[in-house]
Amino acid sequence: MAASSPTSAFPKTPDVLYSSISSLMPIRLDSTNFTIWKSLMTTIFRAHNLFGYVDGSIKSPEKFIRNDAGEPTAAISPSYETWMAHDAGVMVLIHATLSNSALAHIIGCDTARDLWLKLEEDFLTLLNFHITKYRSDLQTSTKGTDSIHAYVQRIEEIRDKLTGFGVVIDDAEMMLHAMRGLPTEYNPFRVSTAMRDEPLSLDGYYVLLLEEEAALRARNQYHFPQFADAQWSSNQCQICNEAGHTALVCPHRMDFTYQGVQNQ
Repeated sequence: MAASSPTSAFPKTPDVLYSSISSLMPIRLDSTNFTIWKSLMTTIFRAHNLFGYVDGSIKSPEKFIRNDAGEPTAAISPSYETWMAHDAGVMVLIHATLSNSALAHIIGCDTARDLWLKLEEDFLTLLNFHITKYRSDLQTSTKGTDSIHAYVQRIEEIRDKLTGFGVVIDDAEMMLHAMRGLPTEYNPFRVSTAMRDEPLSLDGYYVLLLEEEAALRARNQYHFPQFADAQWSSNQCQICNEAGHTALVCPHRMDFTYQGVQNQ
């Protein structure tokens, strides 16, 4: 039985990616970035018609050539050898994108499909662990003794971590989490915010929180002037501590990576 060309039935060879995979993949898979890694690798493989090796749709041909009677012979099929070479090439590409810790997970995998499934199994377990942890952190975060700016920065960092794991926390949910963690002195603020007729953006909500913090501080200084700090005058910014403006118009008010000057 005449064998077809060993390369005609297969897509582009993976060796075209060997020299460029490092530049195409800005990250290496570890316990924190499986969602992003998988998305990037899937796109790269699809762009080069190689994804079938990892999803199982490009299946291995029969290993041995059949004779005219349809019986397998001892001769290995060229198509099988080509498939094996391409599949191994895809495995090489995946290996090149793994961290040292991730490489330990794929020992014993013989095909690209086996390797892909093993990574999904192991890292999805880690992914679910991280998602559960950071969701819990977000739900239990409280302002405590932090400033509003530091508190918002902290919960926004948790949100960013969840986004990296593929979990989207919308603005409405973030407002609920931020409000839940406020101390009792912010109860009037909770009520007034809930009674607003117009919808409030998340950025607008954070600005109102900064204003409420400033108002609470001013009231406390009025009632206990002996403990007042002269630096917190009415035109002193609660974010950057600079004079001449307040938190409402501070250029850093929505920059939650800004550390500012720590209060004493």
